[in-house]
Amino acid sequence: MLADAEEAGASFIVTEDVDDFADTDLETLSIAAVNPDLFLSSCTAEAGYREALDFLAELSRNPRVTPEELHSRLGRVHPLTVHAHRAAFASSPTTATHNPPSEMYRGTRCLRCLRTDLETTQFGFCENCTTAGSG
Repeated sequence: MLADAEEAGASFIVTEDVDDFADTDLETLSIAAVNPDLFLSSCTAEAGYREALDFLAELSRNPRVTPEELHSRLGRVHPLTVHAHRAAFASSPTTATHNPPSEMYRGTRCLRCLRTDLETTQFGFCENCTTAGSG
């Protein structure tokens, strides 16, 4: 998977299995492994989030679900994403039903500024972005 990500010029591998990737391999390739919930909560604008849920609601069939219902249901598996976009919908998120992974992020590329030459926190932000109130 790392070879494919490198070939594609990827900055991130979005995966539930962040801990499957060795720090040295990620650092060598300047790629970071990030949990989907952390990635979506950090890298998705509210307009894009709303658009995605509108699209998924349109595709729903049996039963039909609204974007608000999807937002609420996402809370079960993506609590960070739902919290980050809580202003987008009036519905309350469903309580998370799974334990959060032990590791949400691994690598040296900042989720916000994309720089690779700085130390990152456990949530994928460099000190500059965290200090600036972005992380």
